[in-house]
Amino acid sequence: MTRWTVAVLHCGLWLAVRWRYGMTPAAAIYALLLSWLVVLSLEDLRTGLLPNRLTLSGTVVGLACRWWLTASFWSGLGGWSLAVTIMGTLAAVSRGGIGWGDVKLMGLIGAFLGWRQTLTALLLGTLLGGLAGGWLLVTKRKQRRDTIPYGPFLAAGAILVVLGDFGLDFGLPWP
Repeated sequence: MTRWTVAVLHCGLWLAVRWRYGMTPAAAIYALLLSWLVVLSLEDLRTGLLPNRLTLSGTVVGLACRWWLTASFWSGLGGWSLAVTIMGTLAAVSRGGIGWGDVKLMGLIGAFLGWRQTLTALLLGTLLGGLAGGWLLVTKRKQRRDTIPYGPFLAAGAILVVLGDFGLDFGLPWP
């Protein structure tokens, strides 16, 4: 992907965040998250790896933003815990099917979004990844044992949660 493509993608996402949230601190934090997700997704597509220096620093920034923005640090920590627990369990039982970089990426998403939105992002990312994987198998572009970077689908799920309104609050009040 060229630098111009990345710049246009960032600008488009920032405009969408601005349109959705206005000129608020939440908009700035969500724009930061989406930028982090774009960089990590492109790195996963390019190398098949999600660098610790990006995923772990993003997690710390996400928790700090949750604390600063909404005083719901515990929701961010809960999102991180939920994401790392679910994805860590899947990574452990999948024998390499899900990488530990994906676990840390989902932890970053959880730290920024809180536990309820993290669960929604994980469900959407899994659905998108499954649909893409099925399409690649049906069209014979990938074989059953081939690997597909999962990070971009997890990132897409988080982007949809940030920009969309899915109403998956499980009957519980915010945060």
